Amino acid sequence: ITDVSEDVVRNFFAQVGEVKSARLIRDKVSNVGKGFGYVAFAVCRSVQYDHLFALLAASERPDS
Repeated sequence: ITDVSEDVVRNFFAQVGEVKSARLIRDKVSNVGKGFGYVAFAVCRSVQYDHLFALLAASERPDS
C-alpha cells in the first residue's frame, strides 16, 4: 500500500499506546512509500504488546 499517510499509521498504533511520532519512508523523487517506516511510542512501558501483536496479526489477514 503506497497511499497510507503518517496520520493513518499514527492512529493505527495509537490503539496500543501513546504515539510520540510516526514516519513513513518514501522515495525522494517519486514520493512513493518504500513499504516501511518508524513509530516511536511516548513511553515504551505503556505499550500493550499483546494487543499490538494481535492487531498486527489481524491486519495481515487477507480478509481484513
